[in-house]
Amino acid sequence: WIAEKTGLSKLHMPLLEHLQRMYPHGKDVAEKMYGIDGFCCHHNTDIWGDCAPQDNHVSSTLWPMGGAWFCLHLIEHYKYTKDMEFLKEYYGILKDAVKFFLQYMVKDAHGKWISGPSSSPENIYLNQKGEAGCLCMGASMDTEIIKELFNGYLEITEENQLPNDLNEAINERLNHMPELQIGKYGQIQEWSEDYDEVEPGHRHISQLFALYPAGQIRMDKTPELAQAAKQTIERRLKYGGGHTGWSKAWIILFYARLWEKEEAWKNLKELLEYATLNNLFDNHPPFQIDGNFGGACGLLEMLIQDYSDKVFLLPALPNSLSDGEVNGVCLKAGAVLDMKWKEGNIDKIKITAMRDCKFILVAEKEYPLHLKKDQTVFLDKNFKERGRKTK
Repeated sequence: WIAEKTGLSKLHMPLLEHLQRMYPHGKDVAEKMYGIDGFCCHHNTDIWGDCAPQDNHVSSTLWPMGGAWFCLHLIEHYKYTKDMEFLKEYYGILKDAVKFFLQYMVKDAHGKWISGPSSSPENIYLNQKGEAGCLCMGASMDTEIIKELFNGYLEITEENQLPNDLNEAINERLNHMPELQIGKYGQIQEWSEDYDEVEPGHRHISQLFALYPAGQIRMDKTPELAQAAKQTIERRLKYGGGHTGWSKAWIILFYARLWEKEEAWKNLKELLEYATLNNLFDNHPPFQIDGNFGGACGLLEMLIQDYSDKVFLLPALPNSLSDGEVNGVCLKAGAVLDMKWKEGNIDKIKITAMRDCKFILVAEKEYPLHLKKDQTVFLDKNFKERGRKTK
């Protein structure tokens, strides 16, 4: 949730090291369960790195996206660090995750590449006959994760001039995958069909993976989808959603990405007030670490949102935090940002480049920045440079 952005990149590594433990088991699952190449994990694993379907909760058990989501962490770590030794060590896992989906996906009746059988964890739909079900083809969350995986892989191979033997097939899939759909309630559609939910207030809001942690729904680029995402959250909450600690953390992050500052703040307060135990553990119930890490990340997203190309400053700053400062925030472009604000507006900014980098800062206006490694720039409240220095 927060390791890379807060400069604690090394604390991301235990998760990624576990991915290495999972890898041989995931290759076995791909071959023996699906009869295809690559690496696959379902919704759960354990200390031995098991990747096969576990438990008997059908709305999550038969969900083959776990390995792909894991590999998004791999991509994220590389984006922040540009660690070539790390990439050499983990590239084979990433490539095998891509191989799996190139073979696992099938074309639907409209000629679109989709995944399945799968589910939209962990929700249950009602079909046109009034029958309840969870298994499906082409759940929105699957498509969103696969797009992130494919695009991340393409970016890495092209940047490092790595073998591109899969790139043509990847681009063909990307060009013929379903787009996000807006359903009958004005919501982001959760399944390929615009089904009703058995539980409209379900704690999961899986279809909004495109909003966070992905950047496929953005206020500055996809306003219509952003409005539908807002409607999706409001519909869930209207029927009692967000009632577990980790679910509340997701809602904070969603509202922050939608620049709904007071809603994000309200849900952060509710996370602390109603879903946090006396020892500060998140109350799932019982304890689940997502609420702690996700809640902290939600606060950071209110202050800084980083899409690599653009970095938004104070996009969802609530009135209660009108004055403050934050230091040591790492940016994907390769810089570290310190920032102070007063009365809801930027006061001072300091940015230090860890490598050559360029990106656009956005507050009330846009400010393009080009920095050389070890260069520091100081900006005032109007984004005017007050000096540069090199280490």
